[in-house]
Amino acid sequence: METALIGCAREGQMVVPTFVLAEIGIEAMPAFLKSWNLEHVGGSVAAALDAGKVFSQYLDRGGKPGRIIADFIIGAHARHHADRLLTRDAGFLRDYFKKDMIWLVD
Repeated sequence: METALIGCAREGQMVVPTFVLAEIGIEAMPAFLKSWNLEHVGGSVAAALDAGKVFSQYLDRGGKPGRIIADFIIGAHARHHADRLLTRDAGFLRDYFKKDMIWLVD
């Protein structure tokens, strides 16, 4: 993960959405954000509506209802507020978001 973060940091400002902060949930988060020059960027109405649209497409294509909409909110957040998405779980995201915006973490 560190290698991927370094690669992203070389290309520009990195942002982290609220959902990711909640998932990580470490007490040292302020120090982590500062050390990696990460900026918290909250969501937007446009990103939320996009996530809802993509989630509906996922269900219409026979997607499992068990996948939570938070995954789609994170993808839509990246589409609206960043240049790419750094993730460990890009499988389904590639079908709904631009393939060239997805970076995989080993």
